[in-house]
Amino acid sequence: MREIIEAIDVWRQRGEQIALATVVQVAGAAPRGPGAMLVVAQSGAMVGSVSGGCVEAAVVAACLRALKTGQISRSTFGFSDEQAWEVGLACGGSIDILIEPLTAPTSTLLRETVGPLLDQEREWSLAVVLDGPQAGTRWLISPAESAPPPLPTFLADQVLADSRTLLEHGHSEVRSYPLDKGDTTVFIHTQLPAPHLVIVGGVHIATALCVCAKQLGWRVTIVDPRSAFATSERFPLADARIHAWPDEALPTLRLDRRTFVAVLTHDPKLDDPALLVALKHPVGYIGVLGSRATQARRRDRLRDQGVSDEDLARLHGPIGLPLGGKAPAEIAISILAEMIKVQHTLGAQ
Repeated sequence: MREIIEAIDVWRQRGEQIALATVVQVAGAAPRGPGAMLVVAQSGAMVGSVSGGCVEAAVVAACLRALKTGQISRSTFGFSDEQAWEVGLACGGSIDILIEPLTAPTSTLLRETVGPLLDQEREWSLAVVLDGPQAGTRWLISPAESAPPPLPTFLADQVLADSRTLLEHGHSEVRSYPLDKGDTTVFIHTQLPAPHLVIVGGVHIATALCVCAKQLGWRVTIVDPRSAFATSERFPLADARIHAWPDEALPTLRLDRRTFVAVLTHDPKLDDPALLVALKHPVGYIGVLGSRATQARRRDRLRDQGVSDEDLARLHGPIGLPLGGKAPAEIAISILAEMIKVQHTLGAQ
């Protein structure tokens, strides 16, 4: 989303017209989910993706047509289309895409309201009317505050309720609502903050894990009281480097279900205090380095300090999926793979 907004800014300054394509519905297997976006400039330049590449050319052509006609439209691409071998999805699914000229109000909404919400790492929903006389109307909803709804009150109430439910699970969906003159459909696009990876211990595995996580757009914080370990030279991509003991540093961070904690020092003086703090919060993931024997001894120590078996069951240890790799980068990939698995499990709840 951020790269979409940045591209819109650049193209607007050049005076170019812009079209926006948004995936609103997916059936079967598809490379991108609802909410994926592609923006296309009048010059043909594009940023973003709606399919991973397999139908991009056809979507760009549809966006350029929309700039000529000024009309909003929806297009479906799928394996069953008569043009399947030309622009269909090789994975066998289908995607429904909303294609529209980017209006000044929508551009302003994305730049001046959505942009700051992304910067502030806040969650939000964007309701888009897909049909009828109000097609293309957008309503930004955030838990803290919402703009006055540009919709009839009874419809706004239903959209707001559905938006809150979908936001809890990080889902984006098309919902249908009955009106006097037939149903209207609304796409509710939800956005959660990027996951926050907190790495305790600036060790060799942590350097690779930080690079991998940043490739996914995650925020990364390194916590290590040893100043020689958590340096900008070792972690140039980290969003924050905190030189403090874990039981001092972790309480200053936001520790919620979007937080993933990797404890990697292999030193009980650092590991145990970090785990004691993390286990007191509803973080989405807690993983800790060490062999099964080390894990058993650690659990005994934590149990002696009052940690319940229920909380101990939250620990992922040995950390990471058992991929068999031994090199630091391989271990980092296995850790992140396990985090991604947990992330999507949480989103499905």
